[in-house]
Amino acid sequence: MRLEQTIIIALPVEEVFAYGSALHQAAGWQQDGTSEPAAMSSSSVGVRGTECRRGPNGTTEDWELEITEFEPNRVLGIISRCGAVQVCEQHVLVTDEGNTRYTVSLEMTGSKLAPSVVQARTVNALMNFKWRLEAAKAAPWQETRSPRAKPAHPERVNLSP
Repeated sequence: MRLEQTIIIALPVEEVFAYGSALHQAAGWQQDGTSEPAAMSSSSVGVRGTECRRGPNGTTEDWELEITEFEPNRVLGIISRCGAVQVCEQHVLVTDEGNTRYTVSLEMTGSKLAPSVVQARTVNALMNFKWRLEAAKAAPWQETRSPRAKPAHPERVNLSP
């Protein structure tokens, strides 16, 4: 199954790429995804890591990840494998009038999931990604785990991963 989805994010490419390529942050926007972040840097092709994801019925699955493409602020490619399932992703970022046009192309093999389920999960993850980034830029103190834990000086909050 192949799928491609594009969204516009109201932030510069550099900020979007920095957040999206920090794979340890995926749990924040892949709501059905990560329970334990990938302990890896995505800064070069060939880097490998393992990520523990929530599976069906509350189970966990260990996914092997490999960076297949890495062009800062342009392209991130990842292959994920778990058993017979393989997902090849390509994330392409393009500047669009000060915003970022973010396109995810994926090809999944070996999965029993219906294409409509994969499409819905992909759209949900992309929208969470967009909202999280844009909300952090607009009001960084809202990104904390506790809504009461607002910093005394929000302008000093470090948005770096």
